Amino acid sequence: MFDRADVMTTAAAWMQARGWRGRLAKQRGREQSLFEHTLIEIDVLLQVLPILADERHYGLSDAEQRILLVAVFAHDVGKETDAWQRYIGGGGPYTPHILPELTRQIVPELCVSLGFEGCGEPVHTIMARCSEFHHSKPGRSDGTTMEAMLGADAGEPQAALEDSDEGEQQYDVPMLFPMRRELKVSSLSQNTTAYRCVAAV
Repeated sequence: MFDRADVMTTAAAWMQARGWRGRLAKQRGREQSLFEHTLIEIDVLLQVLPILADERHYGLSDAEQRILLVAVFAHDVGKETDAWQRYIGGGGPYTPHILPELTRQIVPELCVSLGFEGCGEPVHTIMARCSEFHHSKPGRSDGTTMEAMLGADAGEPQAALEDSDEGEQQYDVPMLFPMRRELKVSSLSQNTTAYRCVAAV
């Protein structure tokens, strides 16, 4: 569905403009910039999306793949803040990097940058929720990841997506329920790379 080169170029330019090359994402064992960390996760996701979209696996629709991509892109945005950078550098107290207000601010920007037309505010909300949820503890599992996509009220995302062009075109909400049941017993949580890609939704 996605042109890998286009997505990677767009991602790199967007992150460069926000100064992510000079921001840390990891500092355990070795330093990794927020730019490098996010670009690697986007690249891995692009590699596994064809598998996740295959009808023999999870049959993700185009809309669901867009949600995954934006969620992976945005999942660590809170690490760009000065407060979190002081924390990771050892110069400040613990600071959370899950900042819902910031996540919800950048999701629409990412959709525009990636050329995702027809993603209205309800879809942006789902993308942001998925982005934030993958760090949640307790309850980090394939099944609870799908709960984040579905919302506390199972009808919520369906209603939201039906109100948007994206939902009318491609989002297959009924498919999510068997997908959620499948994920609860899947082996994805045993595969860190694959799980983090899916868990970032």
